[in-house]
Amino acid sequence: MLAPSSEAHSYPVKPRLTTPLLSTLVSAWAGSLCMGVTLGYSSPAAESLAAATGAGAESFQAVSDSVWLSHLLPAGAVPGAFLGAVVSQAMGRRVGLMLSSVLFMLGYAVIFFAGSGVLLLCGRFVTGVAAGTVSLCVPAYIAEITLPSHRGTMGGVLQLAITIGIMLSYTVGRFVGWRTLGAVCFLCSVVQVGAGHFSVESPRWLVLRGRRQAAMAALGRLRGPQGKTEAECRAVEEVFALASAPRSHTMLALHAHFIQQFSGINMVAATMVVVSVMDVVGRRRLLTASSLICVVAMLSIAGLYSVSSNPADASSAPSVVERLPILFLGLYIVGYSVGLGPVVWILGAELVPLRHRGLRFGTVVAFDWACAGGVTWFFNSVRESFQFSGLGWFFSSVTFLGGTLVAIFLPETRGQSLENILQSRFQDIEEEYGPSSKSSSSLRK
Repeated sequence: MLAPSSEAHSYPVKPRLTTPLLSTLVSAWAGSLCMGVTLGYSSPAAESLAAATGAGAESFQAVSDSVWLSHLLPAGAVPGAFLGAVVSQAMGRRVGLMLSSVLFMLGYAVIFFAGSGVLLLCGRFVTGVAAGTVSLCVPAYIAEITLPSHRGTMGGVLQLAITIGIMLSYTVGRFVGWRTLGAVCFLCSVVQVGAGHFSVESPRWLVLRGRRQAAMAALGRLRGPQGKTEAECRAVEEVFALASAPRSHTMLALHAHFIQQFSGINMVAATMVVVSVMDVVGRRRLLTASSLICVVAMLSIAGLYSVSSNPADASSAPSVVERLPILFLGLYIVGYSVGLGPVVWILGAELVPLRHRGLRFGTVVAFDWACAGGVTWFFNSVRESFQFSGLGWFFSSVTFLGGTLVAIFLPETRGQSLENILQSRFQDIEEEYGPSSKSSSSLRK
């Protein structure tokens, strides 16, 4: 494993979280909350649209019956990821995050005032662009401003915020119509704008732009009096700004996002637990364990549906065997929550930092949304012919293969600075020939 980074040794084991750092993290988490309410909007909105009355009722009812309400989100998120990458690199992480909030407000304003189903779908596409932008900016922002000792924990809260947003949309959507639900989502984006005014720009971005004094000032605010700002800034200048990320890191990040989407739904029930253990157990172990739990649960569900050839009698109480799928579904959700849900986003930002024109990390995030759209399309296309048992065999096979590759190839980034992770590709040469081999070792155990 890589020797603990010099950055990690420069601070206490659990450095104090300063007020500017917390306010910046809150602004990022508010963006994730907006992404969550956007993910959860389509399901309750579709039910409300199906019961639409008055002017344009037929148009709205047609939207509820179509697949576009759910498909337009990932369709907008793919270009949104590249938009976020370009803007974040050109104008800063704060501006990129603020852009996403403006897009959220614009999209939900269009939805609220929509007089036809077409306008509603246009608003949905704009919120998809905003979701793609925020899904790129937030992980990169968190990875760049936090220290290795609590980067995983802060990244875990990202997924928790998404989950809270999904639950908020589902809960509010049970009591209000699609238009009012859009107004509630609009208010969430207003909160994001307000929180963004108290955030601090990423010191790493400032260094990339040649603004060293501003970077030092930002580090001073984020780290507080205990901060080793000069040493940290020098490490960023010498490594983060110059070293190129290994191509294998990009492939591993793409692979992690692939198995996240092709393992099943983005539903998290135990995120609070993994938030506190990601920096203790490690990313690779959590992803491997998460994949295996999901495989066992999905195989069990598929097997039960395969052997249950006779439909249950509606007049009789369900048997023990008929209740088992619910148990395994809960196991699957817990398994997803252990790693595939919260770990992948921050892991991608660690392996492929947002630098240069930002297109490499933008590609990773866009690929995630493309996979999400692909899963949605695939499920809607084959669910009648495959049935649930066939889908269970398929998704469990994909997840098993993906989890195996994670266990074999994925480096452990726990406790490592972004600079240490970037330098990992030179490891083998340094160990064999370099004078610094004593202080350098493999990322993997």
